[in-house]
Amino acid sequence: MSEFYQSPRRGATHVPILPEQRFDEIMTQAVEPMLQKYRNEGCLTIVRGMRLSYEYYLCADPVGAVVISHGFTESAEKFREMTYYFLQAGYSVFALDHRGHGNSHREMEHPGMVHIGKFQDYVNDFDLFIKRIVRPHTVNLPLYLFGHSMGGAVGATYLSQHPVTFRRAILNAPMIAPKTAEYPGWLAELLALLMYLSGNGKKRVLNYGDFDKNTPFEASAGTSKARFDYYHQKRVKHPHLQTTTPTYGWLLQAVGVTRTLLNRRNCATVQAPVLLFQAEIDDYVHNEAQEKYIARIPHGELVRVKKSKHEIYLSKNDILQPYLDQILSFFSK
Repeated sequence: MSEFYQSPRRGATHVPILPEQRFDEIMTQAVEPMLQKYRNEGCLTIVRGMRLSYEYYLCADPVGAVVISHGFTESAEKFREMTYYFLQAGYSVFALDHRGHGNSHREMEHPGMVHIGKFQDYVNDFDLFIKRIVRPHTVNLPLYLFGHSMGGAVGATYLSQHPVTFRRAILNAPMIAPKTAEYPGWLAELLALLMYLSGNGKKRVLNYGDFDKNTPFEASAGTSKARFDYYHQKRVKHPHLQTTTPTYGWLLQAVGVTRTLLNRRNCATVQAPVLLFQAEIDDYVHNEAQEKYIARIPHGELVRVKKSKHEIYLSKNDILQPYLDQILSFFSK
């Protein structure tokens, strides 16, 4: 299957998408072994002895480096296909498992639950990762952000607090404002606050359950069954990928971050050009909040991706190819 590997082309604006037919076979027998040759991994020690897992892939002659910030209940491992495309385009790739996710430190004994004390903790972790791991391996290379959902909120916050770190940024269906089931955001925040103040901040949010190995593709956040099946089988086999449930403490922080991200002063400090991809069918975040955010930052552009769901990077090929082309063209400017 060597036809799926080409020597990286510095700054390429087009990389062919993997076919959905035989996707599992191609990923398992061709892409993953190729990635393993580039892959380095380690743990970053942060406050109180906590350790965060990370991985990175170095091109021989990179044009830049992409730093991936994954979404809620995800990990760096979910973005291996995107990592492959970035490498093919001549970019080194760095990805951190946010605390409470993947192989990183967890504040909950239950492997499926995610808790966070302050959303800023994610941002501080990300900053340490960039300073201690990314920068020593990239020296003067330009950095590019790829942040999805919760990781997009982490990235957007980081862009306002560290405006000169990234040359350009992709925000993929970012969690500017999360959807909170049938409850309006203010009510969800009030309920979460009451639970937190009553000492129940680490309790599971109502209506969330454990990982279900029989979850159907139709309930997923992507439109490619082949891509869903590939990663879902990984989750079935590996408990560290079975994260599903927020605590009330996490919910309180996630809903509260909207005020920070839409604050006009914070938006004004963002210097990097931002390309925000908005999913047409999104059950996880509010598109209206994304539109407010992109209108308030100095150099923002919004792209609405028709027929896509929240995880645009797990779309069918007719959506994924132009999506990737836009990303690579944006990075190359």
